[in-house]
Amino acid sequence: MSRLDSIAERARRGERLDGVLVIDAHAHLGDSYMFPITNHDGAGMLRSLDRLGVATTCISGIVGAVGTDFRRGNDQVVECVRSFPGRYFGYSVVYPHRPEGAAPEVERCAALGLRALKIHSVHGKSYTAKEYLPAYAIADARGFPVLAHTWGNKELGQIRELAQQYKRINWIAAHAGSQDWDTYVKIARELPNVFLELCCSMCGRGWVERFVKEAGAEKVLYG
Repeated sequence: MSRLDSIAERARRGERLDGVLVIDAHAHLGDSYMFPITNHDGAGMLRSLDRLGVATTCISGIVGAVGTDFRRGNDQVVECVRSFPGRYFGYSVVYPHRPEGAAPEVERCAALGLRALKIHSVHGKSYTAKEYLPAYAIADARGFPVLAHTWGNKELGQIRELAQQYKRINWIAAHAGSQDWDTYVKIARELPNVFLELCCSMCGRGWVERFVKEAGAEKVLYG
């Protein structure tokens, strides 16, 4: 049995993945009416991470990521990152409907220790909209990654455009494999600063293997 097969078998048995470095690239802190999450604070999530054997998880505040309270969500993330050093990495949510929700919020959160951005199409703006651009300029200057909610071709077309404009940003396409597999493979293969993140409620058979084979293992992030 190969080491990979051993990991898969241990996961199926519900065992901790001791001896394997697991970093979760996509998680949300807090509670929302849209996503009733149990154990949703830092301490509660940490119990789940320890049970599974996850070393570090990358979080954004759910009330900002899919809601409007971006500042409260970002403050919750800052507190969590500070309370559990090394166990959490924080994204600051960019909210495009208020000027203070873009560049000023990114600057504020960077001063508090957050080193990445989270954007979501639920806010109703194209990722290429002018309201986002000041935040991207900061991320590009500082080399911050951007985790972007995607669900196929619509958002991926926007990511393709942005990745060629802001080349110092590592663009992370969330929910890779949700649909339009060919487009996910193509964009990750063609653009060096686009990565595929696997967090998804639906798991198609063979999709992870295909991403690794066709885009490269270094382009696939666990989530």
